[in-house]
Formats: sequence, structure tokens, C-alpha cells
Amino acid sequence: MNQLNVLTTREHQCAHYLLNGMTAKEIGKQLDLSPRTIESYIENIKFKLCCRNKVQLILALTKVIF
Repeated sequence: MNQLNVLTTREHQCAHYLLNGMTAKEIGKQLDLSPRTIESYIENIKFKLCCRNKVQLILALTKVIF
């Protein structure tokens, strides 16, 4: 099973923008949400993919996508 299947649509969007190097503030502007909301989505993604920090998250997302 693909690990990305456990993510919500918003979490997918945040992951996409995160992989493109955007900050929570930039993602928030793009999705018309507060940076804090984006940070919450990123924390949820880290939990679902068993990552302790953003570096691990980006590596995990890269492995799943590529």
C-alpha cells in the first residue's frame, strides 16, 4: 500500500508544496490558510509517515513519490 494513501487532500497539497521548497508561510498564502494551520498539516503528515523532523519527512516523501 502506498503511504500517501493515508494523507488527506490538504496534506497532499502541503506535501507537494513542501517538496517544492516552500515554507509554511508561503504554502499558507498559496492555499489561503494560516501558517499555523499549515504547520499542523505538516505535523500530521510527519506523524502518519513516522518522521521525527522535517528532514526525515522530506526524505520519506521523496522515496514514496520517486
